[in-house]
Amino acid sequence: MKPPVSTRDSSTSSRQMVASVETQIKEEIAEGQSKQIQELSTIDNVENTSKKSYLDDGFIFGLEGSGLERPKGKVASIVVEGDSLETTSYQAGIVATTFALYAALSAVCVHSIASSSAGGIDIISTAEIAACVVSSWLAADLGSGILHWSVDTCMIMMRITFNVLMSLMLLSNGAVGFSLHNSVKMQPKVATPGSSTSSRQMVASIVEPPMKDDQELSVIDDEFENTSQKSYLDDGFVFGLEGSGLERPKGKVAHVVVEGDFLETTPVQFGIVATTLAFQAALAVASLYSIVSSSSGGIDMVSSTAEVAACLVSSWLAADLGSGILHWSVDNYGNGRTPIMGNIIAAFQGHHSAPWTITQREFCNNVYKLCTPFGLAPILIILGTQSFDSHPLLTLFLINFSVLEILSQEFHKWSHMTPSECPWWVNDILQKFKVTINRAPHAKHHMAPYEGNYCIVSGVHNEWLDSTGFFRRLEHVIYKLNGVESNAWKLDEKLRERTLQGLPGFQLVAADLGSGILHWSVDNYGNGRTPVLGNIIAAFQGHHSAPWTITQRQFCNNVHKLCIPFGLVPILLILGTQSFHYHPLLTLFLINFSVFEIVSQEFHKWSHMTPSECPWWANDILQKFKVAINRAPHAKHHMAPYEGNYCLVSGVHNEWLDNTGFFRRLEHAVYKLNGVESNSWKLDEKLRERTLQGDYRKPV
Repeated sequence: MKPPVSTRDSSTSSRQMVASVETQIKEEIAEGQSKQIQELSTIDNVENTSKKSYLDDGFIFGLEGSGLERPKGKVASIVVEGDSLETTSYQAGIVATTFALYAALSAVCVHSIASSSAGGIDIISTAEIAACVVSSWLAADLGSGILHWSVDTCMIMMRITFNVLMSLMLLSNGAVGFSLHNSVKMQPKVATPGSSTSSRQMVASIVEPPMKDDQELSVIDDEFENTSQKSYLDDGFVFGLEGSGLERPKGKVAHVVVEGDFLETTPVQFGIVATTLAFQAALAVASLYSIVSSSSGGIDMVSSTAEVAACLVSSWLAADLGSGILHWSVDNYGNGRTPIMGNIIAAFQGHHSAPWTITQREFCNNVYKLCTPFGLAPILIILGTQSFDSHPLLTLFLINFSVLEILSQEFHKWSHMTPSECPWWVNDILQKFKVTINRAPHAKHHMAPYEGNYCIVSGVHNEWLDSTGFFRRLEHVIYKLNGVESNAWKLDEKLRERTLQGLPGFQLVAADLGSGILHWSVDNYGNGRTPVLGNIIAAFQGHHSAPWTITQRQFCNNVHKLCIPFGLVPILLILGTQSFHYHPLLTLFLINFSVFEIVSQEFHKWSHMTPSECPWWANDILQKFKVAINRAPHAKHHMAPYEGNYCLVSGVHNEWLDNTGFFRRLEHAVYKLNGVESNSWKLDEKLRERTLQGDYRKPV
């Protein structure tokens, strides 16, 4: 029989058990709290870095402590709160309504153009519409670049617009130097003994005699005398090719190639030039009178002025391109016996032997040869069709184009003269602001094998023509058609090999500068709190953190944000002014410009997608022929400090915009106005220093 257990002992044991359990629970709770505190401490250490939201002042993606983290892997990253990747019914409605209204307005514009033509849509009207569509495409690319650029710095959009306008005014007034080569002095290349290549490839001295050392000249003379030379009239004549070029005369002595040619103006030459320019001036006045007569004043007159200004600028651009194509053709094909153009071909090729000769030609003597193709022919066409009355804008375009082509030889002459030899207005206005070709850019043409820098009106097209291989492509086509090789090929075997290998391949060249300026502005000025454009600015800046996110956006979701500035505003403007009736071409330009700005985001999306992810027509048509921005060029933009390659429509103008420091100049002017620095400066101190010192060029 067991002894009984006392009640006191039993209660004591129970209390001990309870106390033990409570102690164990407290220890477990303490241990759990300790782990939580440790984890929270780790998180706090990460969060304690001085990050800023896209809504905060000073937000810059990429700047330490103020940007977004780049997520691991190709995961979509949405910056703006409440944003999504799928298209909503609201977004679809905005986009569909915008495009439907634009389609209707475009149809009305085309109808107005057809109604104003006696035979419906004639050839001239078709040409006007085509020019309108292409020019608006170019303008849209520039606009997208400005938007992209502005989105990244603390400034409201209205202030940005004011700053850009004031910047341009400062540039035109000389507050910020715009010329990269105001006082460049050409230096001659000297041949060295034993180097036949160097003597053949001497750069023609533009403002200085090519040689000063008698011993060096004797080496060159011996070399040329030992070769079997050909006349400019012979087949196979190529200046610079051993045995078929002209000797370079000693000193800065005029050297006339074509027999019977001279440097002074004759009465016949004066009569040809004076008559041509007088006729063209009269036709220009008649065209302007027709434009003014059709305007009723007020907004109508403002629109007419804008049309005339656009016409003059576009004809200036076209003339520069035309001068380049002409120069390339006569430098590379034909000889002194070529029908009609023989003397011009011989003069252009022989010009390489003594480029300073042109500086001694009098005005009419210098330009009269171009009065036949660009004077007589256009005048007869205009008078025969009376286009100055039925199509005054197109007539004005043709007249200005022709006059600039004629004067291109005078612009060419100035590029070979020293600043002291030129009138002050040539140095300080025309060449400084790149209305006419400058000395340093044209000097690059005078280097064997003379394969680039052909444009001689302003030279604005030289950069992209050469960088895209435009003339190499033409030479390749000509060779495929008839087996004729360009003179540049004959002077450089490696150039011939590269071209025949198809490097680079065939593609069309075009650009829309508007997208570049637009992109630049939104990348560098403003933040998430900027009125109206805050979400767009935040989206552009946040795009740098996960650029592949855009590839997952549906079409309407991707483009709908641009339908307000480039949809609602232009449509209200067009309907309010009824410009589709009074100025259908200008209206068509505005519509096409706006549509390209809207779809630029879709082009942008394709540039981030792999070829297998894109539609076949995006790869094989739009991107191949540079209607839309390609992958490789846009990839350059996604490298800190994100200071270039802003154009998003086609991107063809990116190279010359960056190389000429276009955006650095604007940033410098904005800084001078209000002390606001671009985001690119904040990401790259050296870029800031270079810009403030006036060095706007892209570093090599």
